[in-house]
Amino acid sequence: MFNVDFHKLLQLLLPVALRQPRLIAYLKVLAKPLITLFNSFTTHRLYVLDAITHTGQVIYLEHLLNKLYDPFNHIKIIDSTDPRPDVFIFNEAEGQQAIFLFNKIENAPILIYNRHEFDNNNDFIVKVPNGLFLLVEQITATVHRYRQAGKRFIIQTYNVIP
Repeated sequence: MFNVDFHKLLQLLLPVALRQPRLIAYLKVLAKPLITLFNSFTTHRLYVLDAITHTGQVIYLEHLLNKLYDPFNHIKIIDSTDPRPDVFIFNEAEGQQAIFLFNKIENAPILIYNRHEFDNNNDFIVKVPNGLFLLVEQITATVHRYRQAGKRFIIQTYNVIP
């Protein structure tokens, strides 16, 4: 559907009696802007098709980052582990089980974290070799484009051992 040879199409649409080299050359010159526009459309179409084949899934995102920035496949995505337990504080009217806070002496503390400590928690970590530290902003933009909404990440550099 997208493979059109405009030069051949011009000749086929021209009546046989008018198919002279001079007229065909003139029609090719007239069709040149259309051919240029069609070529830019085809290039953009291939770019969009490549962009929509990648998703926020780890395997696809890792493949895309390695394809764009590191041909040696050193960029890795790992899950971030959160050592903090989930503690929820409820209103009395909600009828939930009571939560007790302890003193340090009692050896059973429940820690309550502030917003800053919570915001530093990430859902995944993108490990990038030190050689790509100049591309960190581009890698960040690519991950922001493809990651799932609400997922937080951090980029860490590391030394690649040959």
